[in-house]
Amino acid sequence: MISDFKNWLLKPYPLPTKTNLKILISFGIGIFISGFLYVFQPFNYYKLTNDEIINYSLIYGIITTSSLLFNYFVLPLVFKPFFVLDKWNIYKMILFVLIIIISIGVLNWFFSGFSSFNTEDNEYDFLFFQKTAFLVGVFPLLIYIYFTEKFIYKKNKAVADNISSLKKQNPIDNKNKKSEGIVITLIGDNKKEALEISLTDLIYVNSEKNYASIFHQKDGTIKESLLRISLSKIEKQLADYSCIVRCHRSYIVNTNKVKKIQGNARGYLLKIDNSTTLIPVSRRFPKELLFTLVN
Repeated sequence: MISDFKNWLLKPYPLPTKTNLKILISFGIGIFISGFLYVFQPFNYYKLTNDEIINYSLIYGIITTSSLLFNYFVLPLVFKPFFVLDKWNIYKMILFVLIIIISIGVLNWFFSGFSSFNTEDNEYDFLFFQKTAFLVGVFPLLIYIYFTEKFIYKKNKAVADNISSLKKQNPIDNKNKKSEGIVITLIGDNKKEALEISLTDLIYVNSEKNYASIFHQKDGTIKESLLRISLSKIEKQLADYSCIVRCHRSYIVNTNKVKKIQGNARGYLLKIDNSTTLIPVSRRFPKELLFTLVN
C-alpha cells in the first residue's frame, strides 16, 4: 500500500506552461472563491451588509488570483532547478499546490488585519486562515490531480499505442536504406573538435547549455562523444537528413533508431531500439507529426 502510494507520487505529471492556461486557471479559481464566499457566506459573513459581503468576496477572490499568478509566473524563474518540466511529477505538483495554498492563507490573514471584518468579536488568527485555505483547497485539488493524471495518461498512451501499432502493420524500410553509406561530420565550436560517424550509427544527441553528447554505435555498443556546440548548431549541420529530427529542446533523434513511442501524463517518450533509453518529446512538437518519429 505504501509502495503503491510512493509509486503514484513519482508518476509523471504535466506542469502548465502556456501563458493563457496559467491565466485561465488563476482567474478561474479566483472567481470560484469569490462565488463560494458570496453564496455560502461562511466565517460570520451573515453579520455583514450585502455590499460588504460583495466587497470581501471580490477581494479574497482577487487575493487568490494574485497568489496563483505569482506562483505560476515568478517561482519557476526563481527556482529553475525545481521546475524542470521533464522531471515534473505528482509529488512536485502536490508540493507546488501546498505552496500556493500557504501563500493564499498568508495574504488573506494579512488583508484581514487591515479590514473591518476582523473585529474584536470576530478575531481570526494566522492559523485560522492557513487551516481554512488548506481545508477548502487541498482536497479538491488532490482529487483533480488524481483524475487528471489518469485521464491524460490514458489519452497519451492510446495515441502512442495506435502509432506503434500502425507502424508495425506498415513498416517503412526506405528511411534506413537512404541512410546507408552516408558519413556525417559534426564540427565543434572551436573547429578543432570533430566527430565523423556513419549516419546509420548516430542514435541521438542530448544537449546541456553549450555542450552536446552524441550517442552513436561503435563495435556493437553505444558510445558517447562530447562536443562543445549548441544543439541548434548541430541541428543545422544535420538539416539535410530527413531521418534526423529535433523532438525536444534538449534532444535530436535519429528516427531510424526509434523502436516505439510511449505515452504518459506528461507527454510522449521515444523508445530506442535495443536500449532502455527513453527520449522525451516536447509538448510543443506537432501532434500530427508524431507518426514520423517511429521507424
